[in-house]
Amino acid sequence: MDGILQPNQISKLLQPFMQHAQSNTLHHALLFYGAEKRGKLASAKYFAQYLLCSNKNSNGYCGQCRSCYSFQKALESTDNTHPDCFCLGEDEDTSVGIDDIREIINFLSLTPHYGQKKIVIINRADKLNRASQNAILKVLEEPPSYGSFILIAENTKLLLPTILSRCLQYRFKEPSFQESIAELKAQFADQSCDEQTLKAVHTLANGNVEKAKMWLTSPVWQNKDAIVERFVFGQISKEVALQQILSQHALEALYLIYYGVSDLIKYIDNQQTEHIYILNARQLQSSAGKYTQINCFRYLRQVQQAIKAVQEIAGVNKLLLFQNLYNWKCMEG
Repeated sequence: MDGILQPNQISKLLQPFMQHAQSNTLHHALLFYGAEKRGKLASAKYFAQYLLCSNKNSNGYCGQCRSCYSFQKALESTDNTHPDCFCLGEDEDTSVGIDDIREIINFLSLTPHYGQKKIVIINRADKLNRASQNAILKVLEEPPSYGSFILIAENTKLLLPTILSRCLQYRFKEPSFQESIAELKAQFADQSCDEQTLKAVHTLANGNVEKAKMWLTSPVWQNKDAIVERFVFGQISKEVALQQILSQHALEALYLIYYGVSDLIKYIDNQQTEHIYILNARQLQSSAGKYTQINCFRYLRQVQQAIKAVQEIAGVNKLLLFQNLYNWKCMEG
């Protein structure tokens, strides 16, 4: 799922672009960027339908013309095709290569089927390799008069500067902390999640609401106390089999440990619990006087190195990383 925006929200969001389209002053290449699952792809598709609509107005597309009918049929079908809209990179499990860019070139070589425009949407444009980005750049530099582009990216630093310079950029912002917590409360109202839990998963998800929702159903979160006690405090108080969880969800577990140690450092510093979300009161009270900030910072560096190893080393022995963390914690305290 791309995001949580509804059509009326997208229409409001894209009003400035729609006004430019109505006055024929819209830039030929747009870049929608920002955190994942904030509705960038849904917005791109909405705007593509709007641009192709033959009866569009200031509020959006008509939904009745031939192009809109074809667009809706395309969204409902598995092939997701519209004669005047080409969407690339929707399948997250499939890489986009130079052959796919050639398909875009072939698509643009034919004049529009319904109206006066053809739209190319490139999802995950920041995941394209250098050769593919250079091929896209050539098309952006010399587009046909009827061609419009919507690129979608999370990290603009991975895009060529020359591509960025040719796109009108729009950032999809993250909701505020209060908005995120309210959204999570509404989403999980039937599961009796307390605010402390919601703040914790929000922290683990780095402020991303959709990731926070996934955290709440994660095996790592469901075994949070066992993982924290073993790898933050060096204790095994429960006989919980963690090997499979640590192996299959290593990065999540390491982030949980990282933020747990960070909580401990904050508590040692000022004995306050206001901004501590991973550790509970019992764990903090039992840790009183047992740990120093210096040792905690040293251990935090070990956790950071383990995170880097999982991210960068193919085939790394994850269980050995966790065993080394536990051994280090037991020796250093």
